[in-house]
Amino acid sequence: MSTAKKTLEDLSADDDVRLKAYERETALRAQLHTIAAERAEGEASGLVKGRVEGRVEGQREMLNRQLTKRFGELPSWAAERVDHASAEQLEVYLDAVLTASSLEAALQLNA
Repeated sequence: MSTAKKTLEDLSADDDVRLKAYERETALRAQLHTIAAERAEGEASGLVKGRVEGRVEGQREMLNRQLTKRFGELPSWAAERVDHASAEQLEVYLDAVLTASSLEAALQLNA
């Protein structure tokens, strides 16, 4: 035990060894900080992505509901068109359903 203590005291007295130990500790802390920051960023971006996906799904549900109330039960082609629409296209359909005279016009089959 005394040999280990003596070795530790000798190393602690050596300025080069202490500097290397300090640099290593600093590098490890920086690495841990980077990992934590990247993890937080990944979690935040996952939340944003989840919110966007949730919003799009909500738009799909609303469009299906509005189309059904306005034009009756949707044929499979209309349901597929809504299911595969992009977020931008869903917004166009949601606006069109307010003034369209038919299901085909609401889903802009001739556009």
